[in-house]
Amino acid sequence: MEDLLRKTQELRAFSNSPEKENKINKAVRIVLVDSRALVRHGLRHMLESEADMQVVGDYASAEEILFEMVRLRCDIVIMGTQMSGINWLEATRSLKRGGLYSGVDVIILAESGHYQAEALEAGAASYLLKDVTGVELTQAIRQAYRDRHSSKECDGLVEEAIELVIPPPANAAQLLRFMSQLAETLQDGFASIVCTVGSWDRGTRANS
Repeated sequence: MEDLLRKTQELRAFSNSPEKENKINKAVRIVLVDSRALVRHGLRHMLESEADMQVVGDYASAEEILFEMVRLRCDIVIMGTQMSGINWLEATRSLKRGGLYSGVDVIILAESGHYQAEALEAGAASYLLKDVTGVELTQAIRQAYRDRHSSKECDGLVEEAIELVIPPPANAAQLLRFMSQLAETLQDGFASIVCTVGSWDRGTRANS
């Protein structure tokens, strides 16, 4: 019980923790993809003036970036919609499909807003128009990076909390029920942790 209370406190405190800020404030590793060299040069110059951003590569085609992704270990891909070969939408799907590339976020710089829905459905973190300001672009980069790292840390803490109370084996219905109870507990306060564990235990017996 003490371990579960401690883990729940970690979950609640994470959003304001200095440790999280230290992780998020590390330089964001960025790759640029656009067929126009002038666009890539301008973006690189702008982004490298930011203390917390590092451009680790720029490429003219999606084929190049897909081939180099594992080596680059980047956090964000900024992709234009003007490319030959694999188009930007298919490249986004490939990057977000999972496997080796699943930890990267994609920001699209588009000529128009016509394909915003398709881009977001493919997994893009943001869809920005080409006349976006430098401030807006850097804000989108920082937000995508912050969201991903916050999500990773919270997911890990939740998994540890679940391991403390779920008696194996647990079926999918039991797991979903417990996750819902845990989410409510994090909102309602520490005192309700005991009720959460009790509810899980009763649910396990009822559905085992």
